[in-house]
Amino acid sequence: MRGRIVSALGLLTSLLIPAPLDAVAQSLQFAREEVSFAVFDSSCNVTADYTFRNISDLSIRQTLFYPLPVHQSQPFPDSLTVVDAATGAAVPYAASANGISFAITIAPRVERRYGVRFTQRTPLRSLEYILTTTRAWARPLDYAKFSVTMSSVSVLASSTFRPDRQTVGNGKRVYVIEKRQFMPDCDLVIRWERKSP
Repeated sequence: MRGRIVSALGLLTSLLIPAPLDAVAQSLQFAREEVSFAVFDSSCNVTADYTFRNISDLSIRQTLFYPLPVHQSQPFPDSLTVVDAATGAAVPYAASANGISFAITIAPRVERRYGVRFTQRTPLRSLEYILTTTRAWARPLDYAKFSVTMSSVSVLASSTFRPDRQTVGNGKRVYVIEKRQFMPDCDLVIRWERKSP
């Protein structure tokens, strides 16, 4: 997750990067990414879960940086929280002008899951989720899943990754993109619109 400003799009961040990528960080693998976007006309709720794997025989404590798209028309996201999925406990983070930093601790030879939750304004009914910085981890993700949920009166206008499936029910439309051994060569850009009556 890493952000850059794109004037024509609502911009969401993509996944965490180790800061810095040193010998310790090389024993830490970014294994899985599961992100849900609940899309509305002018905002998007993001629920992102990230699985990290310690492949070493030593405990790792690593600081991760999570860039956020912050500019005049798109202020710092609302209600941002970071959680340890195993315990449900909030993870403290330090905010800067363009993102947050937080530390994770992973015992030897185990996986741990952390979540980031926030609301982002998307006034142009579009979003960009930065994926290409996954390359900083120097290995593909074992698995990635992106779910986009919107009202059934809206429809996906375009996506850089073709959805694998779509379901409609209970007044909602859900698009799902799944990838295995995923080393993205572009970012996820999504645009939606209201269906014509």
